[in-house]
Amino acid sequence: MTNQSNTLTTKLALSPLASLVVTALEVSDIKEIANVPTPVLLALSTLTQRELEVLHLIANGLTTRQIAEHLFTSPHTVNNQRAQISQKLGLQGAFSLLQFSQRYHNILTQL
Repeated sequence: MTNQSNTLTTKLALSPLASLVVTALEVSDIKEIANVPTPVLLALSTLTQRELEVLHLIANGLTTRQIAEHLFTSPHTVNNQRAQISQKLGLQGAFSLLQFSQRYHNILTQL
């Protein structure tokens, strides 16, 4: 995200989804977002910044313990965050969460 869009996003306190749209419009890379189903974008917009971070780390193949070390938190907290993410995205099980995160990894890196 550019400094200008960062400032705009911060000033307006935009949701992650709105921030993504602002970024996409600025870099004219709307093709990436256009390929993502609207329900997925809406579901991603419900995630907190920390949940998006955890989802991104899951997509990178990190284990719960590795995520906890990376975020300076406990594995128990990461497990709770994984459960919250799964619930918000309507996913069941660790494998479906991993598949989802890897499928939409490019979008996650922009949030």
